[in-house]
Amino acid sequence: MSLEGKTAVITGGASGIGFATAEEFLKGGVSKILILDLCERLRADHESQLKSCNPGASIYYSKCDVSNKSNVEKAFRQDALKWLGAIDILVNSAGILNDSAPAGCVAVNLTGLIECTLTAMDLMSKDKGGKGGFVVNISSIAGLEPMPFGVTYSATKFGVVGFTRSMGN
Repeated sequence: MSLEGKTAVITGGASGIGFATAEEFLKGGVSKILILDLCERLRADHESQLKSCNPGASIYYSKCDVSNKSNVEKAFRQDALKWLGAIDILVNSAGILNDSAPAGCVAVNLTGLIECTLTAMDLMSKDKGGKGGFVVNISSIAGLEPMPFGVTYSATKFGVVGFTRSMGN
């Protein structure tokens, strides 16, 4: 698949796997990208780094807590549509490892991923005027093999695998 001219939304895109994904997508020719994360704005050095990957691309940022459904709705139904026009690719990479706060871990890693996926798929739906698209859900080896030192995290990542496989069918 060519990324040339595609649009993408990346949750958790201000750092880590999400940021690395944004870099690679821009190098591959994505024309517009929306990064969603918790910080107020994308760090200036990160924005410069992304722009250097594809100087002609449009890079947008929106503060979004994926565990908050109204944040997700705004980010996708307002920001993404306004800036990108349509969503071709969604990458869900937002995630936390915090077994001392299990509800928060579940809210970000699983419920947030589900809400982002379902909202984006609704907007991508050809039945509703969308162009179709792709969803990539980032899990972990902890979603395939039990992880005794992060049991809640592991449970959420097993959930991501189950949700993604079920949606794929």
